[in-house]
Amino acid sequence: MEAMKQERSFNILRSLPEMWYIALIGGYLLFSTYNWIIGKGTDGLLIPVSFLVVLGLLIRLLIRRSRVLGGIISSVFALCSVYMLFALFSEFSEFPVVNGQAIELIVVGGILIGGSLTAAITMLKRAIIG
Repeated sequence: MEAMKQERSFNILRSLPEMWYIALIGGYLLFSTYNWIIGKGTDGLLIPVSFLVVLGLLIRLLIRRSRVLGGIISSVFALCSVYMLFALFSEFSEFPVVNGQAIELIVVGGILIGGSLTAAITMLKRAIIG
């Protein structure tokens, strides 16, 4: 009984990177749907539909582990995270003086992008090593 609980908790910990991205993408989709319902408009259909496809691939990856799919998805997420890191530094450089908003930008952005990059590297390592 105790061994089964430990195995289940290990499986949950092993799936944390995928759950991180599912939460981020799901949050975006909820926000996008809310804006569509109240009539503020959306980003078009391409981004929400592509996010739904990625969400489906992540759920498939949670159900059936595939090294190829995991490697592809984690590589794309890692590249996107590095791109967003550069965008964060670019936005930070536009502040003439380092004030509270600049620090908030770096802290919140660093946590989100750092978490995404860590999750992507963990997924990529798991896809390569096994």
